[in-house]
This record gives sequence, C-alpha cells and structure tokens, in this order.
Amino acid sequence: MPALNGEWAISEVQCRNLFQNIREGFFVGEIVRDDAGRPVDYVFLEVNDAFTRQTDLSADATVGRRVTEAIPGIGNDTIETYGRVVDSGQPASFEIEVSALGHRSYEARAHSLGCDRFAVLFLEITERKRVEKALAESRAMLSDIVGTVDQIVWSALPDGRHDFFNSRWYEFTGARAGSNEEATWASLRHPDDREQVSERWLRSLATGEPYEIEYRLLHHSGQYRWILGRAHPVRNAAGEIIRWMGTFTDIDAAKRAEAELRESEEQFRTMAEALPQLVWMADDQGRIYWYNRRWYEYTGAAPQEAEGWGWRKAVHPEHAARVAEGVQLSAETGEPWEDTFPLRGADGEYRWFLSRATPLHDARGRITRWFGASTDITEKQKLEEFQALLIREISHRVKNSLALVSALLDLQARSLEGGLRAALDDAASRVGAVARVHDQLFRQATTREIDLKPFLSNLAVAIATSAPEHETVIDVEPAIVPADIAVPIGLFVNELITNAYKYAYPEGDEGEVRITGERTDEEHYRLAVSDLGVGLPKGFDLARAYESLGMRIITTLAKQLGGELTADSTEPGARFALVFPVRPAPPLAA
Repeated sequence: MPALNGEWAISEVQCRNLFQNIREGFFVGEIVRDDAGRPVDYVFLEVNDAFTRQTDLSADATVGRRVTEAIPGIGNDTIETYGRVVDSGQPASFEIEVSALGHRSYEARAHSLGCDRFAVLFLEITERKRVEKALAESRAMLSDIVGTVDQIVWSALPDGRHDFFNSRWYEFTGARAGSNEEATWASLRHPDDREQVSERWLRSLATGEPYEIEYRLLHHSGQYRWILGRAHPVRNAAGEIIRWMGTFTDIDAAKRAEAELRESEEQFRTMAEALPQLVWMADDQGRIYWYNRRWYEYTGAAPQEAEGWGWRKAVHPEHAARVAEGVQLSAETGEPWEDTFPLRGADGEYRWFLSRATPLHDARGRITRWFGASTDITEKQKLEEFQALLIREISHRVKNSLALVSALLDLQARSLEGGLRAALDDAASRVGAVARVHDQLFRQATTREIDLKPFLSNLAVAIATSAPEHETVIDVEPAIVPADIAVPIGLFVNELITNAYKYAYPEGDEGEVRITGERTDEEHYRLAVSDLGVGLPKGFDLARAYESLGMRIITTLAKQLGGELTADSTEPGARFALVFPVRPAPPLAA
C-alpha cells in the first residue's frame, strides 16, 4: 500500500505539471444552485497559467470567486450549459464569445467531475473567428458581385467538371437549378461546335493554358446565340491547379454586326469593282489597304507594291511631295481630301486624275477608315486647255480689234477741230476702256463668277498708266459677283477715274484719286471714287446732269447695276459712290 500511495503521489505531481504547461486554458468549477436546485452560478476552484494568458484574469482574481463576480456580464446560457454537463454527466463541446472579456471567442470542452463539479479545457479562437467572419463577408460580397454581373460566371474542378454556375447561366439556358450542369453544358452546344469546344477544353485541362473560344450555345428562347468562353486556372503555392474560373459572354449581337459589316463590305467591293474609277480604302491614318481591280489594271502595280503609301510611286515626281502632304494633313485633321495630279499608267504614260477621299466615322464620331476614288479627267483637261487657248485667241483678236478702232478714231480726230474732235477723243478713250475691262475679264475667264478685289485692283492699275502724274490709291474688299455684271462695273469705275483725272485738279496740278470698295451687308457692295481736288460745281445735281456724256454714261450704268448713286463734295474734293446688289451666278442649265 505504501508503494501504491507513492505511485499516486507521483501521478498527481505529473498531472499538475501537465495541467500548468498545456497551451489550452483550464479551470475546475463548481455549480451554485438556487433553492429550486437550478444552476445560477459557478465558483472557480482552480485555474492554470494558460487560463490567465487567454483571459487576462489572474488566479487570485478568480479562484474561490463566483463567475458573476470575476466576469461581470457573463451570459446565463454559459452557466446553464455547465449545469447540463454536471446533471447529465455528458461532455459538451461548443464555441462561445464572451463580451465581458472584450468579445473574445473561445472553443471549449466541458466534462463532469461529479458532486456538481466540472472541468473545462478551452482555447482562444478570437483571431480565427475574425478571419472566418472576414472570409464569410468576402464570400458574400463575391457572391453578390457574381450574381449581378452580366456575364455567366462558372468554376470547374481540376479535372474539368463544372461545380458552379451563377444565376445568369440558368437565366440564359433555362436549365433547372441543381441539374447536372456538366451534361447540360455539353447538350446545349451547337452540334457543329461540340467537337471543337471539347478539344479546346481538354487541351487547356492537359496543358494548363488559358481557355478561350467562340461558339454557339442554345438560348432558352430556342435560338442559338454566339458566346465567348474564357477560363483561367487557379494554382496553389506549389503551382498545382486547384480550380478553373471562367466566364461566358454573350457576343451574339457583335457577331451579327460583324456578319452584316462583312456583307456590306462585300457589296461595296462588288460595286467598287464595277466602277470605271480607281477606288480604294485606307485606314484611319491614311494608309491604303485595298484597291479595286481597275487600279491594278491601270497602274500595272502588284498588290504588295501599292499597300500603305506605295501609291506614291505612281504619282508624277513633280506632284508626289505635295499630294502626300495633302493626304497626311487630311488624315490629321479629318477634313475631306481632294487633289488633281497625274498618275503613271502601266504603259508608262501619265494621265490626269481628280482624286477625292471622305472619312467614315463610327458611332462615337471617330474616323475608322477613308473611302477614296480617282477619276480620269485627262480628256476634260485637254478640252479645258483647248477652251482656254480658244478664249485667249478670241480675247487677243477682240483686244486688237478694239485697239484698231480706238487708233482709227484717234487718227480721225487729229484732222478735226473743236467739239467734233473732242467727241472723237472721248469715243476713242471709251473704246480703250472697253478693251481694258475686257482684258481684266479674260484674266479670270475660267470662272462664271468674278472676285471684285483683283478685278478692280488690276483695272485701276491699268487705268492709272494713262495719268501717271496723279496718285491712284486702291482699297477694295473681296466680293464674288456674276461675270455678266463685271463689264458695267468696270466701265463705271473707268468713267469715274478718268473724269477725276480730267476735272478734279487744275491743269498741271497733281493729286490723289482713291478707289474704295466694301460690303455694306451680305447682299450689297459700296463702290466709291473720290479725289481731293476742286470739288463738284456749285449747284451740281445728279438728276439734271445730262449735258455731260460722261455723267449720262455713269448714271445709265448705275441703273443697269440696280444701284443707288450719290455724289458729294468732300471739301476738298468730291466723291461718287454706288451701292449695288451682289448676287451669286445662277446655276447652269441641266
């Protein structure tokens, strides 16, 4: 027996050493009951060091004291749990959060020791519970995101078996939730796409390469829709695939738009091939990537030679730099491009082409490409050159004829005296004026409209050569008028300037004669001739100034132009002004 008692003594020492050195908290408690025998509290009988570390409560603050005193606010459910362990003799395992200890969480195991006593082994799991809570919140947030995205989101096990689809899958396919998704996915693929999809998926599973493929999937409407399937492997720290995460994106609208675009482009190319012009398309930077057949037939160039900026080789060397600069400028500004230049044909000969290009924009207004065409205008150029030559010849002959008439009048005047000679001199001068006006019109003979600025400026310079002793000042603004009113305008200006030269200053004196022109509004133009001379005769009245042939010509031309003529003394000098309407030339008859 003594030996036996010694063995038990050693065991108790060992047990206490174990009790103090384990990392779990441990305490022994005794149930306190009310008069009805119900558990209402418990007393701490013994605690180990780990108890103090995990609760921040020392042995002195707990042993021999009730739990409601040591830990105020401890929940009744904890006391009741230990009471059931004591009363039933059955152990219990549970997790508990103790708000009175700063909301620490514990994992506890309680055992009955008999006589209302029990032992509890516990471990603080506050950090683990925080991580679990954060993970649960993260999963809930991820679930919300996955449930709200427009794409179908799915996951698969390393062997390729799908184990998750979000709600978009069931909405798209009409499949019943919880059905065999693997079999459903296989059956919903378009028959023509099944083999290709399976081969691509198996290759990704075997190699670990990301999965991507476009194919048709049966929609719940009964129609197949194009989808883009993608998946990437998820690996652990060792690099092993532990899951596949993937998406299905409905791209049916985009695929249909692509098909319509291809059909539209094919129709365009068919039409472009039938055109006699050289037709081409360029990217947003102006690099040409397509020509119609007519281009290759005309230039004799191979496709690889003409792509990009290769077309410049066909442009005449004297025009190539200018044309390329214009194309580049339009590509930068987005403005339509137009130019005329010669292109070399397969026979080595150059022909003139009018080339135009227009930008095409997407829905956001960005340039996506350029469409261009070049039209052979060589024959038109030759005709225009012939017309210009013919006009020059006619003009030359008319000018010579008028000069001859003027010379004959001048010659005849020399043999006469008095008023008759003066009349012939005036007639010769006016024939000369008609010749000058005709000459200025010829210089702009390529248009049906005339710009008054160069026309009047050049005419005034020509008239000024007849009176170099005077200073002729010209200040006129641009205005486009029909060519058929240029003649009366020119004769009107000629009459006023020559009158100023003759009558504004005393014989032998020099002075300024000023010609001004400006728009008064969008539809009217004011033309004035002024001087700094002796001014208008006393009592001068335009309405009664018919004795002078010059004034009759001036007033008649003013009426012909539909204008309002005024004459004023400016002290010194005089000013004649005409405000007349300016209108565009009428359109050519069809």
